[in-house]
Amino acid sequence: MNNLRNYVEDNILSSVETPGQYIGGEWNSIIKNHNDVDVTIALAFPDTYTIGMSHLGIQILYGLLNERFDTVCERVFAPWPDMEDALRKHNIPLYSLETFKPLKNFDIIGFSLQYEMCYTNVLNMLDLANIPLRRQERTNKDPIIMAGGPLSLNPEPMSDFIDIFFVGEGEERFTDFIECFKAAKHSKELTREERILSLVKQLDNLYAPSLYDVTYESDGTIKKIVPKVTGIPSVVRSATVSNLDTAYFPEKLIVPFIETVHDRISIEVMRGCTQGCRFCQAGMTKRPNRIRSVDTILKLSEACYRNTGHDEISLGALSISDYPHLKELMRKMDIVFSQNKVNVSFPSLRISDQLTDLPSYLNTVRKSSLTLAPEAATTRMRQVINKDISNEDLFNGVREAYKEGWKLVKLYFMVGLPTETDEDIEEIAALADKVSSLGKRSKAAMGM
Repeated sequence: MNNLRNYVEDNILSSVETPGQYIGGEWNSIIKNHNDVDVTIALAFPDTYTIGMSHLGIQILYGLLNERFDTVCERVFAPWPDMEDALRKHNIPLYSLETFKPLKNFDIIGFSLQYEMCYTNVLNMLDLANIPLRRQERTNKDPIIMAGGPLSLNPEPMSDFIDIFFVGEGEERFTDFIECFKAAKHSKELTREERILSLVKQLDNLYAPSLYDVTYESDGTIKKIVPKVTGIPSVVRSATVSNLDTAYFPEKLIVPFIETVHDRISIEVMRGCTQGCRFCQAGMTKRPNRIRSVDTILKLSEACYRNTGHDEISLGALSISDYPHLKELMRKMDIVFSQNKVNVSFPSLRISDQLTDLPSYLNTVRKSSLTLAPEAATTRMRQVINKDISNEDLFNGVREAYKEGWKLVKLYFMVGLPTETDEDIEEIAALADKVSSLGKRSKAAMGM
């Protein structure tokens, strides 16, 4: 490890942009001796460090797995092109940040599949790690290549390259997976395929493409998926956390050395959504709707603040305005954090008749910009995507936001929706102009 680290530091880091993303050692990162554990796993995020370290899921799994005495969990991200060129030029395999251990020496490499554009990054990272791309070409000496995240719900595009897909939420079932994997690893007589089979037999949320036959319709859609062997589930169930309030959450988040996309504490206050918008995968797959209590959110927020020093806390949810105790939560967050000048921020807000109430008690938020998501600008288009909002609610909320001192309102829209016409597109510009005019009139009325 030290030899590889020293070589990278001496010969590569001075020639690449933002070398701090390749050296590890961040505050709250964890280093263990690989010889003292049963299972070693590398969490691989197939995008750059600044994006991957902004993803809450990797922080949760990292903390959860490293709390186990029998497990080492480390991180790796997709390098920028200059670092990739340097690794290839110097014949250095892709390594983990914590111990500079080559990825091919881990037991498991777990990829987080968040969006389709990362597919090619997965293949590139495997290639940089000198691991065969296709699962059929791997041997007992190669790591088990896993994938989870939203795209594991549609695994077939990556089925030639992934050994096992973990479907669903990982806080509870992934520790079960580690226990099963540990037992399979200690059975020295098992082949690679037999180990995979033993895991799938024990956990109904795992999908191993090698164990299923997939047939297609003439138009390329899947016709059926049938198990090749007995004893494995014909239907793979998504793992679901039953009680978010008691689910694991790390209180010592890793603090990067460099600026990341979301350079702040993220606390998930609610999982799931009640709206059922037709374009939203998460709204359909993260059911049922589950919440954290106000007391738990405050406890986690205070602990994360003490252990990181971040000056901003983001309250995460698919629809934060639907959190039933939001007013109480914001009042208590203000009491705890305003004295320390800690900002509390929201993701985009759903437009409803409640929107007029929100700006008045968001006192802990720096009033720079408020983000709203109309998604579509015409009533017809909103009906198509099942987005039940009105322009009047939007305008009333915007007026209240400017009245309460907000300086900027950002609007999210989508284009390319089914049945979309030129009129639907043109109305986006018209609606944005109306919102902008409301801001100008509100500021003028306040003498700003």
